Amino acid sequence: MLLAGNITLNADESYSVLSAQGQDAQGANYPLQIEFAGTVPGYDWLTQIVVRVPDQWSSTGDLSITISLRGVASNKVFVSMKQ
Repeated sequence: MLLAGNITLNADESYSVLSAQGQDAQGANYPLQIEFAGTVPGYDWLTQIVVRVPDQWSSTGDLSITISLRGVASNKVFVSMKQ
């Protein structure tokens, strides 16, 4: 789950206007499936985004994640995962 600020969906939009991509330390890119996105209750400015890491990723190490809203990319977030 990722937390992001300043993501505003129009009234007629679903979270399908969002996309996510990950990049590992070797430079391989992975499209990330967004499973859910919604406003955090009590914090209208904060959005939680649940992404699924693809099976082909090794599941350990660092992953740089970028979220895009209507084609405009966010800054990169570095996530470190361990087994």
